[in-house]
Amino acid sequence: MSHFDVVVCGLGAMGSAALAHLARRGKRVLGFERHQPGHDRGSSHGLTRIILPMSRC
Repeated sequence: MSHFDVVVCGLGAMGSAALAHLARRGKRVLGFERHQPGHDRGSSHGLTRIILPMSRC
């Protein structure tokens, strides 16, 4: 059985950035993505997104 320091669920812009940052700092990381690459359900897509353009703030 493998051991990981951190598991990231969701490998869109935010999740993959977190995963890369942690890996560069020497953490053993594992990432999961539910959807196919290029989907429109990430934190930076749609009207309910976490990150909003400045014009909507």
